[in-house]
Amino acid sequence: MRILYAGYSFDGARGGAEISAKMLMEGVSNGNEIKYVFASGKNSTEDHTVHVDISNLLNAPLPHHMKMLRIEKYFSCSVEKELSSFGAELAIFQEPAIPRIGRIRSLNTVFFIRSPDWYGLFDRSGNAVEFIRKLPNLPAAFARRTRNIKIMNAASAVFTNSSFMRDRLSDLFSVRTDFVYPPVPAPKPGREGRSSGIVGFMGMTKIKGGHIAARIARDMPGRTFIFLKGGVSSRALLSSASKIRNIVVKDWLTDMDGFYEKIGILIVPTIAEEPFGRCVVEAMAHGIPVITARSGGLEESNFSGGLFVDDVSNIAEWTDKIKHLDEPAVYAGLASAGRTHAERFSPERITGEFREKMKGLGIDI
Repeated sequence: MRILYAGYSFDGARGGAEISAKMLMEGVSNGNEIKYVFASGKNSTEDHTVHVDISNLLNAPLPHHMKMLRIEKYFSCSVEKELSSFGAELAIFQEPAIPRIGRIRSLNTVFFIRSPDWYGLFDRSGNAVEFIRKLPNLPAAFARRTRNIKIMNAASAVFTNSSFMRDRLSDLFSVRTDFVYPPVPAPKPGREGRSSGIVGFMGMTKIKGGHIAARIARDMPGRTFIFLKGGVSSRALLSSASKIRNIVVKDWLTDMDGFYEKIGILIVPTIAEEPFGRCVVEAMAHGIPVITARSGGLEESNFSGGLFVDDVSNIAEWTDKIKHLDEPAVYAGLASAGRTHAERFSPERITGEFREKMKGLGIDI
């Protein structure tokens, strides 16, 4: 089958969405011909890959939703051309791919939504100040959301990355809405984590809980923390973290084993509803216990092999849980449970589940 995938570029992917999509597409490539159309910072054509340069649009001084409307329209024009020239029998889209409704109806189409704010569906900030700041952007936000929901309802199906996300979004779509967990491979031999006592955190933004992670580190001066930057980092959070002596801030790594093999605990103090939490399963696959907020899809990714903090802003609760993992028996038990839990998300198993769900749509890939 000829399958066209369109979304943000996989090159140097910093987000779980692109990493997960890349692994899933690699899994279904056997026996199928795949063509990729990437929204990226370059404009070139490679074998079975087209890069559409959207850098000028990304850098335009426009409100977010107005900017995204332009990006979606510009990128999707290129996607439609490639659909025709490639003769695609199935199209798999992630943000910002959103072709015209007539094009969607003419072939088998699947949308993947891996975050509630993708395609302008929801605002995850939950912050009244941020909401007020976005008021001038509301007409564009409403237009974008209305258009995109209408187009996706013409697709064959909409997939999310957790049952939480499926339940959160299912009332928006009249088409089949289902979920496929992110595929997470086992670590390379010899690159597992170790019970070093070092605490890891990734994503230097407020939504990811960067300010909470910094306060946790400040209250535990005798313990080393490694903070990993994400695709976007808050300058204010980076500045405050740099002033706390036991925090080591590192740039994003394309080889995530290099991060996990250095830490012994991963904390995920997300203040918004996390769609799934791929990093949780990655850490568990490396034998690293995880402590997370109890929200959204984290209750699925952290189902076994980790601890929960009920009040994400309660720093004492975080520090107590970290100290609890200093007990060797507790640490070993959670590390073992986490490895077993992570096997549930092996690329082979997730690819097989995706194929079965597509077969249920009458699409045999």
